[in-house]
Amino acid sequence: MTISFASSLIKYSCLCSKLSSGGIFSFFILYSSFFILTLVTSTICAPSTPSGGALGIIRVSGPQSIPIADVLFTSPSHQLLASAKGQTLHFGTITDSSGAIIDEVLLSLFRAPHSYTGEDSIEISCHGSRFIMNAIIERLIQLGCQQAQPGEFTQRAFLNGKLDLSQAEAVADLIASNSRATHHMALSQLRGHFSSELSQLREYQG
Repeated sequence: MTISFASSLIKYSCLCSKLSSGGIFSFFILYSSFFILTLVTSTICAPSTPSGGALGIIRVSGPQSIPIADVLFTSPSHQLLASAKGQTLHFGTITDSSGAIIDEVLLSLFRAPHSYTGEDSIEISCHGSRFIMNAIIERLIQLGCQQAQPGEFTQRAFLNGKLDLSQAEAVADLIASNSRATHHMALSQLRGHFSSELSQLREYQG
């Protein structure tokens, strides 16, 4: 999913609006276009783990993930993340707007398209204190991140072609699994076994 694709959708919706004199169909297309455009241009953040444990993980995804991380994260070598390779791990500190240290963290850097969402992404591993996690998220939002909606990371993975619909549904099933059987079924679906069987069935029917 790219910005140019979303722009094409908006142009298409304008054409639909002219053809249908502003009917419900054109309104739906227009709304969908702006929704997708917002998805591909915004940067989102959210905790991936509940606070209160020994460790916490905060995920950030979107086009401004790395520039935003460079503002609040400092490594001992002062190397900017913008110049770092993807799929790398970095130790350093997170600071607030006054420059005071919030926590020492490990930061995982992922470059598009080699991430869960298919976008530039970072994951911040910090101490699991509620205060620390809230302070980091507050700082991320100050720097331009939006609070992610439930399931939005998986939604982006689906829109960017990283998961098909069956795999996207399996993510929620895997998180909710409470037995060996449900875990095995969800994991198999997430790994694409169900999608592969459907594909083979379509080819057979074709």
